[in-house]
Amino acid sequence: MQLQHHPQMMGRWPLKHSVSGSYARSDPLPIRPNLPQAAVLQRVADCPPLPPSTGSQGVILYTDRGTAIIITIHSIFREYLFQKLQASLGLSLREIGDLEIDF
Repeated sequence: MQLQHHPQMMGRWPLKHSVSGSYARSDPLPIRPNLPQAAVLQRVADCPPLPPSTGSQGVILYTDRGTAIIITIHSIFREYLFQKLQASLGLSLREIGDLEIDF
C-alpha cells in the first residue's frame, strides 16, 4: 500500500505547512496550505514531546519548501514512519507518498 493511502495517513496527506507561534483556543485555526508535492525532503526529526494526556507523537519533516509535522497516536507506526522517511532523504513528497509500505 502506498504511504499516502495508508489508514494511519488518512487526513494527513498531502502534507500541510506547519504552524509556528501560538494562538488562543477561541481563535479559528490558522489556514495551512499544502506543501508542494515537488518539495524535497532534507531532514527528519522527532517532534518535541506532546503532553502524555494526548497520547500522540510526531515526526517533523524539513523540506526545501517548508516544514510539516505528522502526528500519530501509534508509537510503533511513528517509529516505522520515522525510519522510512529517514531513508527517503532527497526524494520529493510525491515520491515519498508513492512509496509502498508494509506496515
